[in-house]
Amino acid sequence: GTAITTARSVHVAADEHIALTSIGHMAIAAGRSIYASARKAFSLFVKKGLRLITGGGKVEIQAQQNGIEIIAKQVLDLISTTDSIRLTAAKSIELKVDGTAVRLGPEGFQVLTGGLCHLYAGDHQTFGPQAPPVKMPVAHIKDAKVAEHFVLVERESGWVLPQQRYRITLDDGRVIEGTSSSHGETELAMSESLQIATLELLRQDGSLLATSCAAITKDVKSKGANAPEGKAT
Repeated sequence: GTAITTARSVHVAADEHIALTSIGHMAIAAGRSIYASARKAFSLFVKKGLRLITGGGKVEIQAQQNGIEIIAKQVLDLISTTDSIRLTAAKSIELKVDGTAVRLGPEGFQVLTGGLCHLYAGDHQTFGPQAPPVKMPVAHIKDAKVAEHFVLVERESGWVLPQQRYRITLDDGRVIEGTSSSHGETELAMSESLQIATLELLRQDGSLLATSCAAITKDVKSKGANAPEGKAT
């Protein structure tokens, strides 16, 4: 076999293509993070099975300019083992089975069917109208009015905290969780309105290390403002 090892970094570059091929297994491991980016498309195909597991943080999937399709030939399960399942939409939510549909939208709740409609309940009551507000998450900077990214520093020494796990909770309930960059910077927190953010520093096992509060007030149109510090307390 062939082994390449170094105490520092390895960089492989090509003007055209790079191919990695193995008849057996191929393993990729990193002590911190793995990053992959593509200018056009990213495709992944497996013949028998695909598993995506996170041991501590959340799984986030975004299509910032288009839709998302999840298709299964057999059963499609959405399961929350300890909490809730939330479906949120700006316009409408529709559940369809051949000949029957349930539609939720700003105009109300509709059931459309050519068959039976049976309701089973221990009690039936009707109340007056109530329209709860719906907060849509801001996924792109162009949709935000205010945005901040924080720099994590140790309060006593003032040292920047790179590769530090953190969790940012906004007062509208949204949560941003990740690991700070090599400069101690968090992911950009965006919103359509001014927000109070609770910033928590986390240990590797996910337990709380320190907490502080900050405000997201920077206008996305402004330039040159420094990122606020999130200090360990």
